[in-house]
Amino acid sequence: MSAGRVREWPAAHPPGPEERIETRCPSCRTWWRIHQDMAGFRLRCECGVWIPVPAVRPAELRGPSHALTRELQAKPAVVVPRHPLPDPRRGGAPGSLSQADLRTRQAWTSRSLLELAAIVVALAGPATLVQLLYSGSAAAAAMPVASLVSGIAVLVVCALTGPYAFAGLRDARPLRYAEALFVALGSAGLALAWRQWLVSSMPDLADPVLELRQSIGLGWALFVFGLSPALFEELAFRGLLQGRLMALLGRTTGILVTAAAFALAHGVTVGFPFHLGLGLYLGYLRERSGSLYPGMLAHFAYNSTLVILVGGT
Repeated sequence: MSAGRVREWPAAHPPGPEERIETRCPSCRTWWRIHQDMAGFRLRCECGVWIPVPAVRPAELRGPSHALTRELQAKPAVVVPRHPLPDPRRGGAPGSLSQADLRTRQAWTSRSLLELAAIVVALAGPATLVQLLYSGSAAAAAMPVASLVSGIAVLVVCALTGPYAFAGLRDARPLRYAEALFVALGSAGLALAWRQWLVSSMPDLADPVLELRQSIGLGWALFVFGLSPALFEELAFRGLLQGRLMALLGRTTGILVTAAAFALAHGVTVGFPFHLGLGLYLGYLRERSGSLYPGMLAHFAYNSTLVILVGGT
């Protein structure tokens, strides 16, 4: 029997013979030397399978009678180059960084902040540039182009930053689409009622949605405020950012932080409570459905309803 591959956790500080637990992945047959502090927890193998770490170290794990020890004595193991697990360039399951070494967590945190900054620049940069270069009807006419450029920039960021963004591009159960549509339309009704109250209380309050619709027409306004955000913001926030933050912070905290980042990216405006609430719902919808498509539908339905009905409210 071959010794097979050997991995150590944490890779940056391999455990010594008296402080490690040795176990084997049931899927890829890789041997793992795991620090005893992981006893009772689970470790995710590079093949994607979760390996339960024994809660108590049996005596046979320490002595030369252990199977791995016998195999290593019979044939030298093939040891691949070490690296912190999981690698920041790869995907990780929710909470998979909770037991990682400090260096790995710092790498993931730095990468998350850089990816968030890249997302914000990709989404807001083109529109901000249009506002700086043009004004009035010229700025409104350039907004569809700015939305298209933002979408391309988001796709580039997602393609360069790992597997999370596109992993959710798979179908979901029909019930999730129906739920997404129902929640989106209900939320849009609340948002329209909130807008109506604001207009009656502050008649001079500017409405960028209404202004853009009047300038470029309903079709282009639906593209700018409906289709483009539904596709590219979901890829960026519920795909790329939420996947990485859940691996780093856990499922619940990762969704909360992603929703806060989503709301703040839209600005601290009168619509902030709705952006935060929708961000939380879309995050949990992404997790429960296992897909980005229901969230894209909800996002499009909510925004498009506001664009269509805003002129009559």
